[in-house]
Amino acid sequence: MNLTGHDNYQKVYDNDGHELSGGARTNKRLSMIKWDVFKGKRVLDIGCNSGMLSFAAKNAGASYVLGIDAKPVIKVAQEAAVRRGIDIDFKAMDMESDEFKQLAKDGGFEITFFCAMYNHVKPENRIKMVQFIDSITAEVLIFETNFERKPEPYLEILRKYTTFDKYRSIGQSGDRKPEDYNLFQFEKHRNEPLEANRLPVMEVPISDVHFPTAFYSWTGDKKEAVQKRIDELKASIEINGQVKPCLVLTNTNAKVDKPWVIREGGKRYLAIEQLGLPTIRVRNADGLNFKGRTDL
Repeated sequence: MNLTGHDNYQKVYDNDGHELSGGARTNKRLSMIKWDVFKGKRVLDIGCNSGMLSFAAKNAGASYVLGIDAKPVIKVAQEAAVRRGIDIDFKAMDMESDEFKQLAKDGGFEITFFCAMYNHVKPENRIKMVQFIDSITAEVLIFETNFERKPEPYLEILRKYTTFDKYRSIGQSGDRKPEDYNLFQFEKHRNEPLEANRLPVMEVPISDVHFPTAFYSWTGDKKEAVQKRIDELKASIEINGQVKPCLVLTNTNAKVDKPWVIREGGKRYLAIEQLGLPTIRVRNADGLNFKGRTDL
């Protein structure tokens, strides 16, 4: 299959169109991403093109990789996977199709790539797309902004319409102006044991949940910074509902007459409290071990 010059998004063909060799921008992205988090993970690559990110994820130890693209260039990825003997599931598929959405829902993905794809979604579907990606991604979203658009509008949308708890800039991934392309890593469930994601969700009165925090007595910049994130969560909850449940443990404090105590999701609890909502969605995480402090 000779597809030399067929697509320049990932400049990956030799003169015969057979071997993936990488291009300047592709190589830059590959060098920027921290691949150690991919080991043992299920990965989704939306708009995978000729598959460079998918191959890198698999080489980093991903347990399963699904790459989808609606362009004919997907054939290059499929052929390369067969030729190299690498087990990656490349499918010719439209990211806005019901077929893809059902496949993604069934996939159970920890990590999703959505690189320079936002502006390829129909304008009326863009917010719904990021909400869908949020719903199918358990841990990490690698998001890349599009050509000649500053990152701030994208970040505002993702903060408002998704439940990712943290994000960081990976860096400029374009090869010209700073606004060309920028990579970001969005994260959630970073402090939860993976087993918590499989626990049943309960909806309980917020008055039954105790939150032992000093937030209420904070002042100045410290409280302002936390309140900014709480306000973002409030906007998201008003639009999407409480998508991500908080984690609670059985309350063993005899002085507090409430059956549950917040263990993870403190900002989300405060957002719901400040919204005046009567109930909160929680998982009972008794018996699970946690890493570090997670209340705020």
